[in-house]
Amino acid sequence: MADWDAIKADYITGSGSYRFLAKKYGVSASQICRVGSDQGWVALRDRHRSEVLAKALAEKADYDARELARQCGRVDDLAMRLAEKVERAIDKVDPEDIANMRRLAATLRDIRDVVGEVSPLERQEREARIAVLRRQADKDDDGGGAITVVMTGEVQDYAQ
Repeated sequence: MADWDAIKADYITGSGSYRFLAKKYGVSASQICRVGSDQGWVALRDRHRSEVLAKALAEKADYDARELARQCGRVDDLAMRLAEKVERAIDKVDPEDIANMRRLAATLRDIRDVVGEVSPLERQEREARIAVLRRQADKDDDGGGAITVVMTGEVQDYAQ
């Protein structure tokens, strides 16, 4: 007797065709096709693939966000080191040396642009938008990444 649970699981989670599974499990392809059609295996496979893809995309987005945060932290650290050097240079520059004062002021503007200094109001607006996105993501999360499997057909089809 064929292990239909194993065949079904192999079809839904794998990439094999009915013909491939027939050879693997020693069952006729037409019988697998009939059982698969009766139980909606194609739809279940499509749903499984969509869930796997969504999970992979979410993991990639998390990785990208962590990497971006790491890079931003490094840029911030370097900008702070540069700002400290500019501060020391300001203390040493002759106040009458307008050209050097302008260069230092331009460097400070560049540092501000790189670091992305924003006003408290802009920062508050960004934080509010992030909070809204987090609440929406929490609402969309249906249980910590749990996957729901829907089985169609009669109960006795799944009994052993």
